Amino acid sequence: MKNRNTTPMLQAVIAAALFGASAPLSKLLLGEIAPTLMASFLYPGSGIGLYLHRYVQRYFHRLDERFSDEASLTRNDWLWIMGAVLVGGIVAPIVLMFGLKNTLASTASLLLNFEGVATTVIAVVAFKETVGKRIWIAVLLITMASILLSWDSFGQWGFSWSAIGVISACVLWG
Repeated sequence: MKNRNTTPMLQAVIAAALFGASAPLSKLLLGEIAPTLMASFLYPGSGIGLYLHRYVQRYFHRLDERFSDEASLTRNDWLWIMGAVLVGGIVAPIVLMFGLKNTLASTASLLLNFEGVATTVIAVVAFKETVGKRIWIAVLLITMASILLSWDSFGQWGFSWSAIGVISACVLWG
């Protein structure tokens, strides 16, 4: 029998479960907290979780502290980092919370899968990444599902603006 390290698999499952629970839990709190204030809690909470994870790893001697081989950041790197922080860390969470305010939590959780579509399209267009047939099929299926989930026959143009907000946040994160 193979000796497998199940820690990465367990971490992936926990991360997926927490991500899936984030929209319903945020939706519960949006009844009491303004969307912008709620958005401001997302990344500090993530930072605290990562700090605790690092502390636990260090406690169990699983954290390798050798970073001397890493290249230092350049001025151009800092511009990209600041752009990512502004768009992905501030604008996208605010857009998500406003979209989530009037969307079913279950719908929002499913719409958050559109981030994979946005990431794939950005990788292909901006970075000339090659993508296989199965990935394109997944992109197509997620896009079609997102269109169906966003459909609102009573809406002004047939789409729910709140669902479009959730999808817009995914594009900003992509």
